[in-house]
Amino acid sequence: MPPIPREASLKHAWNAEDRSLKFLCFKDDKMTFHRQPVAQSTDGIRGKGLVGSNDQSWGWDLGRNKLYHNTRQGNPDITYPSLLNNNETFVVPDKFYVVLDMDEGTLAFVVEGQYLGVAFRNLKGKKLFLIVSAVWGNCEISIRYIGGLDPAPLPLMDSCRWIIRHAVGKQRLTRLRELNLPQSVIQYLLYHGEASSRSTNVTSELRHG
Repeated sequence: MPPIPREASLKHAWNAEDRSLKFLCFKDDKMTFHRQPVAQSTDGIRGKGLVGSNDQSWGWDLGRNKLYHNTRQGNPDITYPSLLNNNETFVVPDKFYVVLDMDEGTLAFVVEGQYLGVAFRNLKGKKLFLIVSAVWGNCEISIRYIGGLDPAPLPLMDSCRWIIRHAVGKQRLTRLRELNLPQSVIQYLLYHGEASSRSTNVTSELRHG
């Protein structure tokens, strides 16, 4: 899709009226906020406390590779990406994509062109806002709204891909390359090279420092 106007991005920027006082939104760049170096505190913008601590927030801990939702009520944390073993770590780069599909009601992430899979489900029908919390002093986090698509039937190619992947089964997707198909078709079935252009309702780019 073509780039969206800056005015559209600003409508999806950080909300300076809904933040911890230790977060300062930049006047010249409303896409970025700066956290003051105050020790022993966790601060959020468009939210209070740790993301994922209640039933109204869903969060990914970038340092621990864990998913959190409603942890105050005892919900367990979940390793993400799900392919990690207990003793493995996943280093999240400075930039990544947040992918929200409100047709399916799912939230996922894309890192360096790799789709990490669905992190949260059952979001359909909810009104959602992007939220982050941070503990690092002087960290800066930027958001850039990429754009979205209005609800509509999937293109025929996407529908065919979904049917093929469903018929093959999740456990056998790694064997698609054994089929006598053109390489471009295999790449399409595996979503390779499409992470930055997947159909989404909300896609954002974050930078943390």
